Amino acid sequence: MKKRLLTILPILALVLTFTGCGCEHEWNAATCSAPKTCSLCGKTEGEALPHTWTNATCTDAKTCSVCGATEGEALGHTWTDATCTTLKTCSVCKAEEGELAAHTWTEATCSAPKTCSVCKTTEGTTIPHKWEEATTSTPKTCSACKKTEGSRLITDSRFTTSKTKELQGSWYSDVTLTDEMMGLENFGNVDVRLNLTFGNTGSLTQTLSLKNKDDYMAKLKKYTVDTMYASFASQGYTKEEGDQAMIDTYGLNVNDYVDAYLKNYDVNAAFKAFTFQEVYYVEKGTVYTALSWSATFEENKYTLENGKLKIEGLSLEDGGEALVWTKG
Repeated sequence: MKKRLLTILPILALVLTFTGCGCEHEWNAATCSAPKTCSLCGKTEGEALPHTWTNATCTDAKTCSVCGATEGEALGHTWTDATCTTLKTCSVCKAEEGELAAHTWTEATCSAPKTCSVCKTTEGTTIPHKWEEATTSTPKTCSACKKTEGSRLITDSRFTTSKTKELQGSWYSDVTLTDEMMGLENFGNVDVRLNLTFGNTGSLTQTLSLKNKDDYMAKLKKYTVDTMYASFASQGYTKEEGDQAMIDTYGLNVNDYVDAYLKNYDVNAAFKAFTFQEVYYVEKGTVYTALSWSATFEENKYTLENGKLKIEGLSLEDGGEALVWTKG
């Protein structure tokens, strides 16, 4: 019996060698996760295919486009900061996030309105020029942007020393401004000094200065306090109620509020309108003046007696008496 079995086994092995497992394979193509495989018996052949990778992005890891397998991590966004025109943006995938940044404004000038230095958006309008009148050395000039207009005041033979000599130098006239002259009520008279300076090259400058600054400030404070109380009275408030209303709003009563308001008050600014520069020349008892060289000259008769100067047309009120000027 043993001898017969040994005879059969080689024969069986030979049959299997030529016939295989006896399955008519139906092969499924190899994938990234499995080699070529028979769908009937499960036999495999060869090896699995390599993954077909797509590179990682801002939001997805490295991924096989065939089987969906992933490896590693997403790259993350590469952000550029928001501006006043664009949101925070990924420079790789263009994703956006957040809100626009605020404009970075530069203040308006005489030549350009308020402007964003980043996106050039504009707002409002330009500011007006701040002109300083022409002098014998500089033309009319804007103190803000330095733009010039016209030319400097140019002298000619009319501005000779012989013709202007008796007027050259500074003259003053002490006058009192009344409420009527200033268009105010219950302010009180203000003593001022008017100054005329005649240059030897045809320049004429008028300025005004207070003779007693402390007196003026005391009157200005009283006038301002009285005006505020009058305003409250017109609304039905007593002085005490007016003070309380100011305290509720500003933390100061009327008197203290006015003190704080006037602390940095520029007295000279109140009388800036009285300052001017002209050009002039003198001929036969007449002083001819104009605001600029190109303007038409207007004449004013003048008299000079005992060191006192009178110029017709120079008075505090229309039709008033000519001012009397003293050299000094």
